[in-house]
Amino acid sequence: MISENIHFNSTKVLDPKFVANCVQVSCDFKSTILIKTLDKTVNLKSIMGMMSFDFENIKDFLLEVNGEDEKEAIKVIKAIFI
Repeated sequence: MISENIHFNSTKVLDPKFVANCVQVSCDFKSTILIKTLDKTVNLKSIMGMMSFDFENIKDFLLEVNGEDEKEAIKVIKAIFI
C-alpha cells in the first residue's frame, strides 16, 4: 500500500468532466484507489462517491493506493490533482 497526502487548490475539481475523468483514469488500474479525509473515505473508481465528495471545501486529503500496479497508479492519479 502507498499513501500520499495531496493538497490542491483548483476549481477544476468542481467540473463534472474532471470528476468523470478521474473515475475513468482510476478504472484503468487494478489497484484499489481511495481518497480519505478525517471523516470520509471515497473510492476513486466510484462516480457516485466522487460526486458526493466535498472538493469545494476540502483541499487536503490522503490518496491511498493498494494493489499490484500501485506505483504507477499513484503517480498518474497524483498528477491529475496537482
